[in-house]
Amino acid sequence: MIVGNNVAFVPLGTPFINERHCDQLIATLERRLGEPLQRAPSFFENVVQDPRLLSRFISTYIGDKQNMSLSKLRISMSTEKTFYINNTGTFFTSKNLLLNTRSDTFEVEGFNIDEAIKNQNKKLESIRDLEKKDTRVFIFGNPDLTEVSSETDGFSNIVKKYRNQDLENACVCLSRAFPTGQNIFVFIVRQELALQNLSFCHQYITVGKSITDCSDRDLNDIFVNIPTSWENLSGIVSGNNKRLEKNRAGEIAFDARNQRIEVDETKVTRRDRIFCLDGNSGNALWGPYVSIDPGSYEVRFDFSTASNYGECLLEILADVGQTHIKSAIYGGKGLGRCPVATLSFDTLAPLHDVEFRIAIKRVFKGEISRISLKKL
Repeated sequence: MIVGNNVAFVPLGTPFINERHCDQLIATLERRLGEPLQRAPSFFENVVQDPRLLSRFISTYIGDKQNMSLSKLRISMSTEKTFYINNTGTFFTSKNLLLNTRSDTFEVEGFNIDEAIKNQNKKLESIRDLEKKDTRVFIFGNPDLTEVSSETDGFSNIVKKYRNQDLENACVCLSRAFPTGQNIFVFIVRQELALQNLSFCHQYITVGKSITDCSDRDLNDIFVNIPTSWENLSGIVSGNNKRLEKNRAGEIAFDARNQRIEVDETKVTRRDRIFCLDGNSGNALWGPYVSIDPGSYEVRFDFSTASNYGECLLEILADVGQTHIKSAIYGGKGLGRCPVATLSFDTLAPLHDVEFRIAIKRVFKGEISRISLKKL
């Protein structure tokens, strides 16, 4: 996203799970440039400043100025690591949709981003012109994206208010770059321009094509084949909820800072790190979305000893919920005194987009303290 042609916001898309991957990315870029990158100690420790990096990863873009004025853009690299536009009272929330970062063409509600690029790229300055100016590249992770105003709801209300198709679809794409996980984002800022009184226009930049075309295999591995260890995959469910009807899968995510729910490290590759609530008569837990190797597995749900549940349904599905792997029902009265529910399953072939669901029927009072998946 470009704000007033002053700030380029580039979501790298692929979830980076910790700061080690930031360092790995920086080291690879330094190796490609043949010299160290200047780092700004006054900002986040993984900030990179070098205008030559622009040509390394910017391949395509869209954008056009919109009639939307922002009094101020604030980028905070404090311990909260927030990014927000403050005159709208809107934070960009982390509960929105996901983006398929492995596709060269991004389809959003029938809107082809690549086609928009062809039609609109003449309306912005060329990347080469931007590269000639005093430019900084900021790389940072773990943004705390939460909303502060009850009157707004992140990008969804911006989309409702500004019905321009280009803006709407660009906002949807941008919101998909904010999964609950810990992502890397890049800000390209022209130093000579202040971040005030900026008009709003949007820009979506795909980086996967230009990065993966590089001969440096390490660079491709960073963006596409990041090893995941399931660290910091956490959350909590608690409360006394009998009905929860309005929330679709993925819309309510657990607090990533809470360590009460864990996933055991095993030969499992994380697709995303979403746990959410859903259901008509109780609560259902989706997640994690993973790909797994052939073998025997056990998924285990631990409940707090004070929990009181009705009937509990465990399900394992794959292929975005289209393929049923296995299910089991844990029945009712004694469940609150039986704090563990497990379900074992076998697979002879790799499974992708696997979901582990738990639905609590009737009364729910208590909490799920741990979710674990292990290879038997």
